Amino acid sequence: MSLSAVFLPCDRFHYRAVGPPRQHARPHGKQCAGNAIDDSVRQQALLLVQARYADFSPTFAHEKLVELHRLCFSVETLRRWMMTEGLWQAKSRKQAHIHQRHPRRPRIGEISLS
Repeated sequence: MSLSAVFLPCDRFHYRAVGPPRQHARPHGKQCAGNAIDDSVRQQALLLVQARYADFSPTFAHEKLVELHRLCFSVETLRRWMMTEGLWQAKSRKQAHIHQRHPRRPRIGEISLS
């Protein structure tokens, strides 16, 4: 089978540049270059948060960055950036109150095993 039967015309150039397609999946855990947020956007956002929104929560700071400064990324991304820069600390969650079990009260007609 020839290459022209397997690849479309636009794929021939890719085949010459990269080689034949592989059978295994891409490695997990690595962020794709197309999804990465530019470092200049990160620096701009952190400078704005430090200068104007230092006492804001990540959610409210994100809201202001989107409305007033037209920066586009998720709230969780801003929260992670603020935590790495030391601008925000995650609140500790409350411990669940564990109720201690108590023995059942004796009832009339129950069989006692003692």
